[in-house]
Amino acid sequence: MTTELERRLETLAVEVPDPGRVTARVLSSRRRSQGRRWPPVALSVVAALVMMALVAYFAPIASTVVARVPIAGDALGARDRVTLVGDSATSNGYTIALVAAYADAARTELIFHSSPVASLGLGVQMSDQFGRTYIMRSSFSDLVTGDTNVELDPLAWPAPLTGARITVRIAQLHPDGDPTAAPVLGVWVLHATLGVDEATSLALPAPATLGHARLRFTSVVYTPGSLAVDFEITGVSFEDSQLGVSGDPKPKPPFAVDVLDSNGKSIMSSSAERVDWLGVIHVHVLGNRTSDARYSIVATYFADRMERTITLT
Repeated sequence: MTTELERRLETLAVEVPDPGRVTARVLSSRRRSQGRRWPPVALSVVAALVMMALVAYFAPIASTVVARVPIAGDALGARDRVTLVGDSATSNGYTIALVAAYADAARTELIFHSSPVASLGLGVQMSDQFGRTYIMRSSFSDLVTGDTNVELDPLAWPAPLTGARITVRIAQLHPDGDPTAAPVLGVWVLHATLGVDEATSLALPAPATLGHARLRFTSVVYTPGSLAVDFEITGVSFEDSQLGVSGDPKPKPPFAVDVLDSNGKSIMSSSAERVDWLGVIHVHVLGNRTSDARYSIVATYFADRMERTITLT
């Protein structure tokens, strides 16, 4: 039996869509969708550019050839391996320029020039592109020329492999080099890109005994610009081991150490000592290399004297 609903459905008029129009609409929709996509080649180019930017920042030596030029004098033992920088900043009436820099496995050296003449003291802070900060070891200011030589810890791995993009911040200085005068506050930010000279390790010299002091060498390394010697002292107090330089006419502590070239001239640029909880005194001595291949480490403790010869390979 046919129901009323069935009769109405049989007489209902339904428009059948044109297959051609449906196909054309679907294809045009696909073309519009595909037009908004990045082609695979374009994505590869973008990825390569991003990777190159990251490499250039974190490994600046990959895209930057650091120009190394000689500088006047022997402020740095590296001489012709010093990088000319030339970046400068001005604050509170003083201009500070980062003139040159040198980095190797033993140290980082920075040379500044201030105008008017001022001393930077111990207010220099340095960081690398990895966000690490480095401790300032020493500084020396020439109050005639306005030049200051600053030594910091060596750049840490992987900077020796990648090169370093350093940022130097200075927050205060002493006008005319007078440490008693009120410091001049300011903001000086300087930048440089450095390569790092590798180090070569040498065989350790034989230990020595000087009176009650016993010396044991732990490291001897050299780079194109420096010679670094590390040794331990036991058997004496830390006060007795406060280093002097042998041959220095000024009063000095009982213990003195020096590094000499083949002509008997001192090449030592800095030294540092620390004592650990066992009472062992750790000594780090750094010298500026000359053209010589043979050097002597000389240590004295009261009347006793030790000398060890180092030959660079």
